[in-house]
Amino acid sequence: MKLSPAFLAYKLSSAFSVLAPENLPLSGTLELPVLYQTGSAATAHRVFLCTEEQIGSLSSLLEESSSLFLLCTEELPEELPAPVSIAVKSSVSAVFSFLQELFWTYDSWQKELMQARLDGKSIQHLLNLSLPVFAHPLMVVGMDFSIIAAASEEPSFFPEKVFGSLDATRPLLLSLTESSEYASVRDLDGWFRFPDHVTGLGSLCVNITQHGQSAYRLLLLDTKKDLSDSEGFLLEFLAE
Repeated sequence: MKLSPAFLAYKLSSAFSVLAPENLPLSGTLELPVLYQTGSAATAHRVFLCTEEQIGSLSSLLEESSSLFLLCTEELPEELPAPVSIAVKSSVSAVFSFLQELFWTYDSWQKELMQARLDGKSIQHLLNLSLPVFAHPLMVVGMDFSIIAAASEEPSFFPEKVFGSLDATRPLLLSLTESSEYASVRDLDGWFRFPDHVTGLGSLCVNITQHGQSAYRLLLLDTKKDLSDSEGFLLEFLAE
């Protein structure tokens, strides 16, 4: 599975000290990492791990905007040398092992999802497969906020901690579905953020269409206040 530069930076920062710009691309375009060989050409859509000693040779490379150079260093630089996109304070071997495991995890998830669909498994089954990958509660709701399927590490999480009493919240949900705020995201393509005053939790969302219209919505709930926008492309894949 191809991962995004922003997602790699987000995951690397959970294990290492990282220097990366905030505007890294969010789309999944990168394939398995390789160790950069001094003097070789840059290949599209690859992650190249390099050392400080190789920085000088990188300046002569023809620019390949779809690849990503990741510098492994003993001390983070004050600024990123061209064409490096991410600097990590660690050894090449440690970072390489981390990224190999990361790509393996999401490759396995992709294969499991695709096989599950070929086998005609339910939406609930797909959410259960995805829960360990996202580590946040997932649910699919109708456009009236009825829960179609849900997965959480806490069995009692749905629906009590999301919508509370349905009788008590029905007027709020009805009001929301008629609001301009709700209308503005009803037919959005791709992932988007949804405010926390509806469910009590912020969320990343993707609309799911049926017969050309938004019929359902996939939500990833921000229970730990640490959801990253860089996970949006993964949610889009699951919605597909």
